[in-house]
Amino acid sequence: MEPTQSNGTTVISEDEIALYDRQIRLWGLQAQEKIRKASVLLITLRALGNEIAKNLVLAGISSLTILDPAPATPTDLGAQFFLNASRSEAAAATPSAPSEEQPQAGASPEANLDGSSQQDQANSDPITAGQNRASASAPAIQKLNPRVSVKVDPSDPSSKDDAFFSQFDVIIATDLPAPDLQRINAAARRAGKAFYAASLCGMYGFVFADLGEHEYVIQRDAGNVATRPGPETRTRAVLDVRTKKDGPRTVESVTKREIYSPLPTPASPAPSPRLRQEQAPPPRRHPVLSCLRALWSFVPASSDPPAAAAAAAGQDGASTHA
Repeated sequence: MEPTQSNGTTVISEDEIALYDRQIRLWGLQAQEKIRKASVLLITLRALGNEIAKNLVLAGISSLTILDPAPATPTDLGAQFFLNASRSEAAAATPSAPSEEQPQAGASPEANLDGSSQQDQANSDPITAGQNRASASAPAIQKLNPRVSVKVDPSDPSSKDDAFFSQFDVIIATDLPAPDLQRINAAARRAGKAFYAASLCGMYGFVFADLGEHEYVIQRDAGNVATRPGPETRTRAVLDVRTKKDGPRTVESVTKREIYSPLPTPASPAPSPRLRQEQAPPPRRHPVLSCLRALWSFVPASSDPPAAAAAAAGQDGASTHA
């Protein structure tokens, strides 16, 4: 049983302190308390979501809900170590039929036409096509940290309303088309929840954060110039500054507020550089951003990504010539 305070809320136990000792030393006990109470929604469990799920569960959040209607595919098996782990455990638990002819000691297993051995085929993946990707991965995810509640929802994200998204503290959407990301971002904003979007595009990727109005505290050594409350940038302001002595050091705790913006639409104009009185060069923007916006413009017009569409067009052309 976990220890409780007088108001009935649970506090972190000694076992948890020992388990999460390294990260508590990094970000403090108060931050770990917030993490252990966090309910997180993760949408789409492909290669990127696979890594996110691992990190969240190992960090010790309260619950992780995986929303993914897609079935497992051979591509997932090549990029999903949770599916591979589930496959190995299931194969080991499945007894193989006794062979009438036992191979002689030292003999190499007979190879199949695809280069795999008969032993590999006997221990082949029991995760069949059509099995939900998140459901197949959940046992291996749960095994990482039994203290975390891991849940699976095989529904389509487009079928979820605001009430569904409002039950989570953090919403992470990965590998979704831009219209879906914008709709979920809007729902998260209406519910006052933190929203993250991320995706992989070959060797490139992006991550987007919309935390609404987010306040945070920075502790640092005080500089020669005193930090004063007031606006720092167009979206960030210093709210409060407190200093204290720590031996020979003077440490200041600076409370800041960052106002985030929602995810832009593909058709929205790119932000133009603002003119500055000091004529400083405008901040550089990564050229991949333009490619990402072009990709977002393409996806609503086609259910397939550009590479798949090009391949399909090539097949159609080959059929026509034939």
